[in-house]
Amino acid sequence: MCLGFPGEVLRVDGESAVVDCWGIQRIVQIEALDETILPGDFVIADDGIVVRRIPPDDVDRTVELYEAVFAEA
Repeated sequence: MCLGFPGEVLRVDGESAVVDCWGIQRIVQIEALDETILPGDFVIADDGIVVRRIPPDDVDRTVELYEAVFAEA
């Protein structure tokens, strides 16, 4: 089982983006989404592919939930 991770989009370059995930920068593919991804957006990426954009109102709660899961691991 894979667990996607939340991160903030730092820059977009064509069909890929650089995402910051708790201080680690990763390059991910964004072409699978039907919506525009911009720097400053928060996304969930899994296996190098963005699978969803996190609505701005849900970012804090989403990150808190992931941190709670990782603390238990």
